Amino acid sequence: MGKESSGSINLQQKKLKVMAEIAGIAKKGKNNHQKYNYIAVDDVINAFRSAFIKTKLSFYSTIKRWEQLGTAFLIEVEMKIINADNPEEFETYIQVGLSTRLDDTSVGKALAYAVKNGLLKVFLIPGGKGEDVEYYDNKPVEKSYVSPLATPPAPKQDVSMILEEIGEAESLEELQATWVNLKGIYTIPECKEAYPVYLKLKKKLSGAQ
Repeated sequence: MGKESSGSINLQQKKLKVMAEIAGIAKKGKNNHQKYNYIAVDDVINAFRSAFIKTKLSFYSTIKRWEQLGTAFLIEVEMKIINADNPEEFETYIQVGLSTRLDDTSVGKALAYAVKNGLLKVFLIPGGKGEDVEYYDNKPVEKSYVSPLATPPAPKQDVSMILEEIGEAESLEELQATWVNLKGIYTIPECKEAYPVYLKLKKKLSGAQ
């Protein structure tokens, strides 16, 4: 933590202005395999870039550590938010990012997810405003009827999907609940392959509490 500002508006007040500026971010991204919407990285960056310019906040991210976990790539990112009117006043945060595939995009994907989830958590930004009626309103959501005699299609047995799901968990409770749910969807071999990554994330989220 840096020094407190002596100006008319300090870092904490600017953070509140950012929270007021970004009331929520719509879930425009679509996961066609698991059939759910999510907050896209570009939408988060665009929203915060505009809010940071208005409030005169600077933002930097630095990869502090990286580790290969089987077919996944894990990084620890230090994020720094600085009061541009008083650069000696700043806050730093550590956020984990995970890429589920090892290729030339691994670092960029892991960094993008870390920054996205870190900003949403620090500024307590909810997802789904406008488009996600189930999240914001108490209106019932229509569900399509599926006959109990119908045989559901078998999910694609791809361990990368498990790693993607657990990598988006923002708390230990969410990680554990996601893991229990995934064990009921995927077969034992895929779960065994993803288990070491689950344990690593569990350890990191436990230490963050």
